[in-house]
Amino acid sequence: MKFLMKENLEKLIVLLLILMSGSIYFSHSTLLLAFILASIIYLIIFSDKRIVISKYNFFVMGFFTFVLLLHVLLTINYNIPISDIRQIIIYILILVIVQSNMLKSSFINKYINIITLICLISLVCSFLVNVMSISSLPFQKIIMSSDGLTFRVATPYYTMNVQNEFGIIDQERNSGLFWEPGAFQAFISLAILLLINKLKDVKKSDAAKILILMITLLTTQSTTGYVIFILLIIYLMFNLKRVNKNAKYMLMFLLMSIVSVIVINFQMIQDIINYKLINKNGSYSTRVAVDSAGGFQQFLEKFVMGYGYNSEFFHEVSKAAGIVNNSNGIVIMLMSCGLFVSVPYFILLFKGLKHIFESNIINLFIILVIFIIIHSTQWFIFKPMFLALLFKWKTTPKESELETLQDTPIAKKRKYRITW
Repeated sequence: MKFLMKENLEKLIVLLLILMSGSIYFSHSTLLLAFILASIIYLIIFSDKRIVISKYNFFVMGFFTFVLLLHVLLTINYNIPISDIRQIIIYILILVIVQSNMLKSSFINKYINIITLICLISLVCSFLVNVMSISSLPFQKIIMSSDGLTFRVATPYYTMNVQNEFGIIDQERNSGLFWEPGAFQAFISLAILLLINKLKDVKKSDAAKILILMITLLTTQSTTGYVIFILLIIYLMFNLKRVNKNAKYMLMFLLMSIVSVIVINFQMIQDIINYKLINKNGSYSTRVAVDSAGGFQQFLEKFVMGYGYNSEFFHEVSKAAGIVNNSNGIVIMLMSCGLFVSVPYFILLFKGLKHIFESNIINLFIILVIFIIIHSTQWFIFKPMFLALLFKWKTTPKESELETLQDTPIAKKRKYRITW
């Protein structure tokens, strides 16, 4: 009974972590309160009468919080919203406590299962809306944007479309329960990486999960998702040597099925790539020409401290440079926080990725490239799910030993190759 209660509480905590990072349906304050309460209950019941904070997490929390607060102090004249900084610090505090007491393997399994379920629900909803032409779903409501120019029709489990002065857009694309398809693909990509990374012997359920996740990734029709999809296939190929012969045949069949889906939908995929990548007015061209290049140029003028996190000064400078709706997370981070906060953040992110994936140098390079792409196309930097990657989850003695071995000279000298 106690074990079942622990499992359910951990599922709830991971689900709330995902919802806080991407759901547009629920009030953020409600989700944060639920996350704090669920975490407190979990810690009181299952922390063996004492709450443990690992030395590493305690140091990282103290160091990064100090850097963040010092940045605020040195850019106080830029009118930084203190409530935003307070929210980030609350995230960090709760995440550090939870991650120091919840096993990494438990988090990984629950994250994969929850994202797979979200994908399944989204595929069903996408079929109902786009194929069966169903115009409404249970519990749907209209979510207005902050500028009042666009609104989304959303449910707790699926975002149907975005509507603006030009009409309905993105209805045929799968957003899951997130604010847009490009955000959904990032959470799916993380789940696929975690699932491939933990495979030693592929079960039918694991192959089914990879198939569901990858097909859903394609249904987002995200150009970023397509690029990451190719990298995920490469990552899977590098890791096939760890599984048995029967599992390899199963995964090869899975890859062939996914390739078949791509071939069937090739014209649609080509049209999307032509519009977004090749067309000068496409979203990618706009992102590179205005968001990335213009934002980076502004960063160079104040590269140490930036223009202040989400400050009035930052928004004024962005508007003057013609950057109206910047979605390049790395450029936003550099512009607003400068190298002073950005460098520690990305160093900690690298160490966090190394901890959660426990991979060799080739795998870690692919993972790092994927996360650079993800952060270059959406603002995820201070979302709770991505902040969690800065810290370490609790590990068993066996996991800790394996993580230590990954850093030994012998492990680093091993050669890796693609095998079938």
